[in-house]
Amino acid sequence: MAILKGITLFIYAALLPTTVLAEDYVRNGNPCLSGICVGDEISTLTQIPWKTAIFDALKKPVLEMKITDADVKNLLAGFAPNAAAAVKEAAPYLKFGTFDERGIPKLAKISGFCRELTSMGVIGYFRSEGGHETTVFVNVVPGAGPSSQSLRVTQIERRFPSEYTSAQVSELSKQLEERYGAVKKTNPTSNPTWEFVPYERKLTLRATVGKLGQYADQLKQYPSCGKTLTID
Repeated sequence: MAILKGITLFIYAALLPTTVLAEDYVRNGNPCLSGICVGDEISTLTQIPWKTAIFDALKKPVLEMKITDADVKNLLAGFAPNAAAAVKEAAPYLKFGTFDERGIPKLAKISGFCRELTSMGVIGYFRSEGGHETTVFVNVVPGAGPSSQSLRVTQIERRFPSEYTSAQVSELSKQLEERYGAVKKTNPTSNPTWEFVPYERKLTLRATVGKLGQYADQLKQYPSCGKTLTID
């Protein structure tokens, strides 16, 4: 019995790295990169060394930018009344469409989105352990019911060095095929998807948000977001 148990533990140990590795690449059908998967809630992204959120035009941290009463009023127009306090706290990140380590807990508190943030949502940036620049897009995703919605990762992009030779890019493409083989490639009707463009050296993992063609209506169904239908 002891020998059998030892053999079982040896087999389990041998298989464990492969299992963990596979989960890192594809988790619940969603493609992943550096521990982040498409579909992850924003509150789970704190383990990443995010770059400080910057207002690109001035190369200045968004927390140092002035937020006016008019800015807050414009932001609140896209949310249900119960979101006011959280929206005001996260206003710099919402206005400039970005996030970082300090912004994540503020954004995670928000509920009551009546419309998408922007076409790209809020964007965060980090450099991977291998030195690759990575961009993560987060936007509001409707849930099963009108009151169910959350900020989730909708797209991840990574660019690889231009110094890579054609042979290296070809090998990279092959490795990505093996890594994400369980996920469909880019297709408007599939969700999620992945794509690697060799000449751009760019990897993209993405998912659509909400039901196709119904996204805006789904957000308006959140309590206090929509308008009661009347003829007169």
